[in-house]
Amino acid sequence: MTDAAVDGPEPPESGVHSPGRRPWARFDPSEARGWFAIANDGIIATAGILEGFAGAGSGDAVLLVAASSATIAGMLSVGGAEWAEAAAERDAQLAVIEQESGEILADPEAEYQELAAYYRAKGLTSEVAEEVARQLMDLDPLSAQLESEYGISTVQTSASTVRTGLAAGLA
Repeated sequence: MTDAAVDGPEPPESGVHSPGRRPWARFDPSEARGWFAIANDGIIATAGILEGFAGAGSGDAVLLVAASSATIAGMLSVGGAEWAEAAAERDAQLAVIEQESGEILADPEAEYQELAAYYRAKGLTSEVAEEVARQLMDLDPLSAQLESEYGISTVQTSASTVRTGLAAGLA
């Protein structure tokens, strides 16, 4: 028997940060804020459409169809826009990867010096900066350059762009 079976179920978490109370709390706060802003815009736009129909004297059935249509159109619009933004970001990342790969192949010593200069500018001594740059260039020169020059630590996949669009559309 497990401890949980002996002791009984775990008590629910309490407090402001309880995952049971706020399922969106596991996401990055800036990402959640973006989703809330998108959802709020959709609610306001749908309400405006419904006010127009109601003001024109439309019945309940027309209002229901209008609300459903506006909601679906809004979801598709936001999802598509977010997907396009994520896809453009991925394309930019791939272009930078291609450029940096070419620079590393053409002149690895210049890229090493560039990386060492980056770490000197961060406050490391010349000796330490050169050692860090050498180790990073020996380990994975492309990743070292991408992270230091462009802040790219993870390259977006095609699937992540689709997930971004779906998540925004469902927000």
